[in-house]
Amino acid sequence: MEKIDRLSAIETIGLITTVMVNQIIFNIPNIILQSSGSSAWLNIIFIGIIAILFVKIICQIFNKFPNQDIVDVAKFAGGNTFKTIVGIIYMLFFLIYNIFCISYFANALLLIYFPSTPVIVLIMLFIFPIMIMAKYGLKSISSVNLVFIPFVLLSVFILFFGSADNFVFERLFPILGLGIKETFLYGLTNLFSFLGLAYLFFINPYLKDSKDFKKISYISVIISFIYLFLAIFCLLLSFSFITSNEQLFSLYLLTRLLQFGNFLQRVDAIFILLWIFNTFCFCSFGCFYIMQIFKKLTNIKNSKILIYPLSAITFCGALVFNNIASIKYITQFFYKYISLPIIFILSPIILILANLKYKKQKKG
Repeated sequence: MEKIDRLSAIETIGLITTVMVNQIIFNIPNIILQSSGSSAWLNIIFIGIIAILFVKIICQIFNKFPNQDIVDVAKFAGGNTFKTIVGIIYMLFFLIYNIFCISYFANALLLIYFPSTPVIVLIMLFIFPIMIMAKYGLKSISSVNLVFIPFVLLSVFILFFGSADNFVFERLFPILGLGIKETFLYGLTNLFSFLGLAYLFFINPYLKDSKDFKKISYISVIISFIYLFLAIFCLLLSFSFITSNEQLFSLYLLTRLLQFGNFLQRVDAIFILLWIFNTFCFCSFGCFYIMQIFKKLTNIKNSKILIYPLSAITFCGALVFNNIASIKYITQFFYKYISLPIIFILSPIILILANLKYKKQKKG
């Protein structure tokens, strides 16, 4: 039997924050700016409030199921068949998201720094550390992550405020951007920017104290909201427009604006290096979840044997996408039409059904 790693509140907050920051790095601000225009900052405040209310509801429901994740709750709500369906859906979710992230980052590095390097080499350089970290377990991932996440957060924070000299506040107008409907009604689809909430649904069994779940959830979503708002705000004020054809990370565009004196003018490489480490931690976290869900569905004794087939599948999947434009198009579809229903429709339905069954059994 594998030993279950237990995480402290600070380790868990670090991991969930890594997921959220990775989304900001992974061009989510670009998508929101395209859909909302100059009202993107207002849209983020709106969906941020909804995300916090969503977390409040989820925490209340999860109180009935301490030390259980969403797959365990699905089994309670609908039996083994329902558990298997939900488990497969989430395994595919984490796998596809990892593939998109690795492929996008590798192709971005190819475009920026290594135009003559085969993309297969760059993908392999991502796969190896990610799988090694996943193999050594959640405690190892969280320990490595705690070393890098403060620097990643600080780097993004410096990036935001270092670009202040380029702000043009007139770009905030018109305040409602493309219109009220686009900001508040159609803009609801931008809830996908809190995709990191999916990782909270599986963290309960690994907490040292299940009572920390509520605190961890609130702190994580608030940090995510602050950083997402700052990213949108800075990009909106720094650039007159960001087109859908822009191939690079939107945050990378901000790094090109920074200069620290005459001796340190190209600081973008420092930011990219930190973001690579963040990607390692994020993707290994997702790989760990995939292995644990598979173990739960099949009752295998040691999930670590899955690391090799999982590496091969991730590697082959990342090779499928050979340019950033195709990755961006498919990723946007994945965000809005797959991840959004899974996180904000399917998962709450599972929890509500389990809660109703729990109350019914308690009364009976």
